[in-house]
Amino acid sequence: MGVWALGTKKQIQNFIWEIEQLKDKYYNIVGSDGVFDGLDRATSEAKIIIKEAEEGCSEDREGIHQWVKVEDDGTTECYFCSLRSTNSEIK
Repeated sequence: MGVWALGTKKQIQNFIWEIEQLKDKYYNIVGSDGVFDGLDRATSEAKIIIKEAEEGCSEDREGIHQWVKVEDDGTTECYFCSLRSTNSEIK
């Protein structure tokens, strides 16, 4: 598994809040350990992703960079952390 999209810290906090609201709303309707364990895992993973959103990307976090072309010579920049690279350096 990996992170294929990374929103803002606020967006991720909203996701966590909405999951918590779902848990409250459906507790007596879908009372299943499997369902609630899955929701708990979703919020736990989102809390990890918030840390990545706060820290930004780094070269050792393969798959998180979102490359955007910024120069006509092929130079690209990561949308999240502003790391710059030429096309030949992108894996």
